[in-house]
Amino acid sequence: MLTLFETNSGGDIARLHELTDLLNRANEKYRLGKQSGLTDSEFDKLLRELKTLEEKYPNEARADSPTKRIGIEPASGHVRIKHGIPMLSIDNVYTLDALAEYLHNVDELFRKKQLREPLWSIEKKVDGVAVSLIYKQGQLTAARTRGDGEYGDDVLANVKTICDVPLVLHFPWRRLPSRVEIRGEIFMPTAAFQAWNETAKRQYANSRAATVGAIRLLDPRECAKRPLSFMAHTIADPDFYASEAMTQSKFLCEMEQVKIPTPRISDEPQTTREVLDFCRQVSAPGYDLASCYDLPSH
Repeated sequence: MLTLFETNSGGDIARLHELTDLLNRANEKYRLGKQSGLTDSEFDKLLRELKTLEEKYPNEARADSPTKRIGIEPASGHVRIKHGIPMLSIDNVYTLDALAEYLHNVDELFRKKQLREPLWSIEKKVDGVAVSLIYKQGQLTAARTRGDGEYGDDVLANVKTICDVPLVLHFPWRRLPSRVEIRGEIFMPTAAFQAWNETAKRQYANSRAATVGAIRLLDPRECAKRPLSFMAHTIADPDFYASEAMTQSKFLCEMEQVKIPTPRISDEPQTTREVLDFCRQVSAPGYDLASCYDLPSH
């Protein structure tokens, strides 16, 4: 089926519109919990092709292009709020060679700037819904989906039903600033999703679609019935650790110390060689990293 999608008999402009329609249909099916007909890698490959064509023909890029969509669509009934700091997406690599090239380019950049060898945090990529949690004076006061990266939905009432999300943030060893913004991912663990999906009135094809449906519910009592979990991966406030040097690993450690789950795999930062060795191991035939952690993942 993918071979059919790679045809280009109508030229670049026709291909641009063909890809826009194809990927929009796949997105809609995925949102509804149906099989999209494309694997994640196939979808991303076609999306990269569309981005290339839109960069070549910017006047042909459509307003409904999937390249303009970052998170889930706005939900009717939820208030849209602008993010103080945009919530951006991440890039992907699909081969060890591409990963090695990226890591070595960073190594070279550090050498040119006469910096020490970079150390890396290895984390799980969880396939869920990105969310921003805002604490004021230690109290959870806002929760927003990523949305389009600039504006997200206010989903505070639903997020408060997730046990992994603390309603009060307290670090005994440090004084918190008046405002703290923690970003992470809401998701359904694979086993919990499968058990819940068997008895749900509406069957979902994947856990991410079920998570999207749950977080968009207007009744938090219904959301509370869904087996949602949360992982923190980022601190958004640039001044949060202004008084001391803070690494990603230390941030994740502090989250874990206050019982907030994180996606990290290794306890210590890894060198470039250690990262590549780890990725070679998990890329070996028969190794399923997602199942090892009971997580929905790409």
